[in-house]
Amino acid sequence: TNGPFMVSELNMGESVVMVKNPYYYGYNDAETANRYWTTRIVYDYVQESTTALELFEQGKLDSKGLNAEEMQIYSKSEHTYYQTGDSTFFIALNPDMDALAAEQAKKENTNKTILTIKEFRMALSFALDRSAFCLATSPTNGPAFGVYSSIIVSDPENGTAYRTTEQAKDALINFWGLADEIGEGKLYADKDEAIDSITGYNLDLGKEYFNKAYDLAIEQGLMDEDDVIEICIGIPNAKSTTYNNGYDFLVNNYTEAVKGTKLEGKLTFTKDDTIGNGFADALKSNQVNMLFFVGWTGSALDPYGLMEAYTSTDYQYDPAWDTTTENLTIAIDGVDYTATVWAWTEAMGGKKITITAADGTTKEFSAGSSDNIPEIRLDILAALEGAILQTYDMIPLADDASASLKGMQIRYYVEEYIYGVGRGGVKYMQYNYTDAEWDAFVAAQGGKLNYK
Repeated sequence: TNGPFMVSELNMGESVVMVKNPYYYGYNDAETANRYWTTRIVYDYVQESTTALELFEQGKLDSKGLNAEEMQIYSKSEHTYYQTGDSTFFIALNPDMDALAAEQAKKENTNKTILTIKEFRMALSFALDRSAFCLATSPTNGPAFGVYSSIIVSDPENGTAYRTTEQAKDALINFWGLADEIGEGKLYADKDEAIDSITGYNLDLGKEYFNKAYDLAIEQGLMDEDDVIEICIGIPNAKSTTYNNGYDFLVNNYTEAVKGTKLEGKLTFTKDDTIGNGFADALKSNQVNMLFFVGWTGSALDPYGLMEAYTSTDYQYDPAWDTTTENLTIAIDGVDYTATVWAWTEAMGGKKITITAADGTTKEFSAGSSDNIPEIRLDILAALEGAILQTYDMIPLADDASASLKGMQIRYYVEEYIYGVGRGGVKYMQYNYTDAEWDAFVAAQGGKLNYK
């Protein structure tokens, strides 16, 4: 009885009808004048996407979410609207030496320990065509290049998205090696132009790192010349089209990528499609060596707290990266200070930590929300993002986006998607036709609307 709409009909498994709630106080609020044009909402349960599309084209639905097949038809339509989610999806690896050595010992001439070599993981990143991966698996998604998506907000009071801050821009620019390419007379005029150029795909560099990794593996005695690398990729089940397509893409992508390198014919993959929802445990126990389409969601308005998901031993996909011993140096007020990755994370949560300058002097430090040092806090957050990326254990893969068709009858309040409020929702939605006018319009089109 408190909301703007209330249920008037409930047909289990078929539909829910909602009407305006006459007792809702908000209708009398001056700020909502000329809002709530919608007087009745009907939710129809339609199981098949093809059926829903037919109903949409008949003018019986106001919106239709698009699947991979439908995206091939409607991706360029002026009626297609995209929404980016707060998650970033990754390829996750567990380069734990002891566990990998134990696994490879079970099969003669099989190698897994090359995963412990950073150059090999770098090669996997540079040789990955992220855009093509998205098209093959989930066409609404776009390639990802950092830990946090463009939706993550670092300053909720002012609505500042983390990715728009100078610190976050520098984190991407430095990681992708563009810092020296920006400025007058250089390849990119400014940081934004440089970031827009990032694809993450550099096959020549990937091949170079595959060769370096092979040489290091031989030099360090991790691999013999007659060994074949075997990477087990885990997927939740055998029925998922998205994950099966993803597996096939990665296998084909990397098999092609090593051609002409010292790893040609030496890189193979297997699949474990039995891990279900226990994918993180399967990676941590080295039941599988690689996961994809994994990540974290939530805390979109608190990237400082969300950082724990990547640096805490309680949540990390990669237990081989010990953040309690890995040091990270960050400049604070012009002085370089060092602490562990985990300590910096705790400092952002408000805990006092000890940081050490190059001359050995120390001081107590915290960077919680109550410490009122927002710029320094951002410096730490961006430095931690850079540290995560530099491990190449969590390789950014894709963003979390969806797409839907908007019916010709409705108008959104704003065209640009805004995190948390979308494009205005039902409260701000307006209409181009009355119901009677809409029926007449659809009939005039022969009963089927063209949204292509």
